[in-house]
Amino acid sequence: MGADMALAIARAPHYATGVDPQPSETLATIGVRRLAAIDWDSAAEDIGWRLDPELDEDSADITGRLPGLAAEAVNAVLHPRRDIAVVTIADQEYFATGGLSWGDPPTDIFDQLDAVDALGVWDAEITAAEVAEATS
Repeated sequence: MGADMALAIARAPHYATGVDPQPSETLATIGVRRLAAIDWDSAAEDIGWRLDPELDEDSADITGRLPGLAAEAVNAVLHPRRDIAVVTIADQEYFATGGLSWGDPPTDIFDQLDAVDALGVWDAEITAAEVAEATS
């Protein structure tokens, strides 16, 4: 059995018309606030293993731990790293990471990026109201 090429690609933050690009600290605040809207009971089975492979899906504390782990993932993805690239496809930026895998994550950020994508943190445009709230 050989190695497989594994890629994780997630939409990067994008802005509503008239909203200027924001520093990573502001984006992290917006991303964490968006996490508050997630139903963690529903997300636990799909997301838990991506954020912590040791996390037991039947554990009573899984929904208590996931928001913090997801916030760490949002922060990690937004800060410059060697193992993540920004690629542009059809005028939209995406974060990408990957490499050869023998069943394990090919990069340190792989599972976190995959979780941020699965949670849909950056699916919606960043609005002026979100920026104002995050910077006040």
